[in-house]
Amino acid sequence: MSEVIEYKSEIIINTLKSEVLTNMGNHTWDTLTDGIGIPDINSESKCDFSTMREFMRRFDGMADTATAKKILTRVRHGLKRSQFNWAREKFDKCGSNIDTFIRIITWRMLKHSPVYAIQAEIFTVS
Repeated sequence: MSEVIEYKSEIIINTLKSEVLTNMGNHTWDTLTDGIGIPDINSESKCDFSTMREFMRRFDGMADTATAKKILTRVRHGLKRSQFNWAREKFDKCGSNIDTFIRIITWRMLKHSPVYAIQAEIFTVS
């Protein structure tokens, strides 16, 4: 049904860097990280998130609203659009009906669950 998506914090930073370079130019990343380095999500809590706060302060000052929204929308979870292709395809097959999509996905998950025999009657897939 879907691939296993492993969350890794460095994916977020790598995606952020790529999006900044693409949308704001090569020099921008160097300016954003000058003197503070690259925010490390795993250790930010130890320094009261000061590196990330400074990074975002600089980002807010350099990016217009539309560019910032475009970049942060693509970065927010660290996943690539291609990792959701299966869901888009299934959603299209369901006639773009969210209720049908959820019912089918839930039915398939339950089908592989030990309690499927008990709960299968609840879900009918058309």
